[in-house]
Amino acid sequence: MRILQAQILFINSCLGIMSKFSQIGFYMLLFMLFMACGSDNKAQQSESNTQDSDIQNTENVGTQSNKNQTQSIDMDANDYVVTISTDFGEIAIVLFEETPKHRENFLKLAKEGFYDNTMFHRVIRNFMIQGGDPNTKDPSKSPREYGTGGPDYKVPAEIIPGLTHKKGAVAAARQGDAVNPKKESSGSQFYIVQNANGTPHLDGEYSVFGQAIKGLDVIDTIAAQPVLQPQSLPQSEIRMNMRVEEMKRSEISEKYGYDFKR
Repeated sequence: MRILQAQILFINSCLGIMSKFSQIGFYMLLFMLFMACGSDNKAQQSESNTQDSDIQNTENVGTQSNKNQTQSIDMDANDYVVTISTDFGEIAIVLFEETPKHRENFLKLAKEGFYDNTMFHRVIRNFMIQGGDPNTKDPSKSPREYGTGGPDYKVPAEIIPGLTHKKGAVAAARQGDAVNPKKESSGSQFYIVQNANGTPHLDGEYSVFGQAIKGLDVIDTIAAQPVLQPQSLPQSEIRMNMRVEEMKRSEISEKYGYDFKR
């Protein structure tokens, strides 16, 4: 009898121990399932964040691309053509909007008649022709003073990448760096590039503010005239007059074959 009771107690004890282990196992199983669900949620959240980030980056790239697109040119807008008349023919030029200070100043002087009867006082074959000095129409000034005159102001430099010294480029003359470290332009003197290959060694040094769209052959003829040294002053006077015409860009393009997109 006692043996039987001992066996029953032993069995109950074993069942109790197994029950405890079963409860522990059950809780461990629940814990493992909870952790697995949490990992799945984090993985899904991480994937969702990555996708959102990719979309945002794509939108940013698209926006930046749009900003970098070249703005269209309004061909119906009005612009100006400045025509320089000489005994050798006419030179028509347009002025760049990228250089507003030079553009405004040149137009103002041309409209006022400042340049009328001035001379191309310095011409160098295969290089350029230079004019715009009021001293050249002042009888009291000697030829030695040509190239030193102008209004009593300078124009701040507008040296724009992309506006280069190709043939027909119109640029502002200026004093040298030693006395003019800011590369400020003469208030009136300008030159037009004659070399067929341009003058790239001047790029970044002088303000290019316009382009000849007619009369490149006239520039060649003027540059070929015999000169007096050391100033490269033409032996025969080459005087100029200017007129300013306002017209639509589409009309300028059609009349002169000029591409405003450059």
